[in-house]
Amino acid sequence: MKRPTFTEAKKKALKNHELKKEYDSLGPEYDLIRQLHRMRLESGLTQKDMAKLLGTKKPNISRLGSHAF
Repeated sequence: MKRPTFTEAKKKALKNHELKKEYDSLGPEYDLIRQLHRMRLESGLTQKDMAKLLGTKKPNISRLGSHAF
């Protein structure tokens, strides 16, 4: 039996109305993460630079970047 792709599994999971409601509620958070990532790249800042500006550590910025897409 073939394993479902991520897209197929997501589509199936989102048929659950409660799960879809929670998934949709995270939209603004992920939009903000993508916007911060784009702004960092456009300004030429490194993750370390961004972390310093935000008063956090580089691994935190790296984790955000991994969720940007």
